[in-house]
Amino acid sequence: MKHLNSSQPNQPPTFGEAAAIAFCSCLGPFAISAYMPGFPAIAEEFGTSVVMVQQSLSFYLIPFACGSLIVGALSDVFGRRPVFVLGMLLFMLASAGAGLSESLNSLYFWRILQGLGASVGPVITQAIVRDCWNGLNATKMTGLIAIFFAIAPAISPVLGGQIFLWGGWRAVFGFLMLFAAGIIATVFLKLGETLPREKRQRLDLKAMGKGYALGLKHKAFMAGVIAHGTCFMGGIIYSAGSSDIVMNILGYGAGDFAWLTFPLIASGMIGSYLATAAQMRFGSKMIPVTLLLMTFCCAICMVVSAYCPVSYLLLLIGPVIYQFGMGLTRPVIIVMNLDYFPTRRGMAASVQQFMHTAFFAVCTVLWLPVVYGVIWKYVAVMTLSAALTWWLWRLSMKARQTIMPE
Repeated sequence: MKHLNSSQPNQPPTFGEAAAIAFCSCLGPFAISAYMPGFPAIAEEFGTSVVMVQQSLSFYLIPFACGSLIVGALSDVFGRRPVFVLGMLLFMLASAGAGLSESLNSLYFWRILQGLGASVGPVITQAIVRDCWNGLNATKMTGLIAIFFAIAPAISPVLGGQIFLWGGWRAVFGFLMLFAAGIIATVFLKLGETLPREKRQRLDLKAMGKGYALGLKHKAFMAGVIAHGTCFMGGIIYSAGSSDIVMNILGYGAGDFAWLTFPLIASGMIGSYLATAAQMRFGSKMIPVTLLLMTFCCAICMVVSAYCPVSYLLLLIGPVIYQFGMGLTRPVIIVMNLDYFPTRRGMAASVQQFMHTAFFAVCTVLWLPVVYGVIWKYVAVMTLSAALTWWLWRLSMKARQTIMPE
């Protein structure tokens, strides 16, 4: 694959380009749950509870969300590649520190730096896609990336569990350090600088602040990015609670996470693969219809789960449907949300990723303690998320019609 650059025509994206960009974007979600199978071992070694170890997720997600707000705007000023590489170098340093931690507080500290470093991936790759593609090609690329991206949060506890069984929880952080090194190599070898100097914003904090203020006041944009966040919240609740679902509710072992995650990966990948074809045939109107169907199906699964004994197949129905619907709609939502600010795509991607991560944090901080150990409550979160996304997306499209009539 040649280096990407924004001067190339809006050509159909290739599978190789999608794989390279997706690989560079998926470290953030991968690092969230890769070490989850080691929670009991970490708690035992540090003489604390699993609940206290689980709080390290929040220490990662909060700086991840805050970093997401600024790295896109910085890439608008300094270029995509320099900001990307600096973020990965910080992540490598933090991964080494986390793997050498001798106390829970030390682990908390290094997880904070990991979150800041990892925040560059999803934000800057969104901006890269819109630098190089638009319209259906941008949707196709986002859908291809989503196929790979769906794998990260689902497969990370599976791979993390195998690494934990082989070398302990510290080995997981060693693997994450190597992962970041691989991303740096990919950035230099496969991804060119997609934002030439003449298109960059000048370093002006006041102007950057005005740009963010403009985005926050934009009704269609804000409703759209919040909808993207709530949609992801419902899709990630099972992955965020995978340790509880696999080891507590199902009673499986640390090496059995694939029984939960692989079906979710497959359904999400199929949905993402079909996203471009669905948009070509039905247009953006397929999004609210899909979201309504997701709400209806998840509501039925919630009621059935509340009154029937837990079984493996019953447990999977709701999240498989949700993952398919999310894969079908999210690529289109992501691209449409970035249409509003063509000269500040980094800023727009930052706000979108912040909402994405913020609702992930809502999952771990608010919902996980509420749903812990009860499968129908997991499905209830998906039902609520689908309904909220449908409502917010309708608000976004209503506001969009006043400024971008089709």
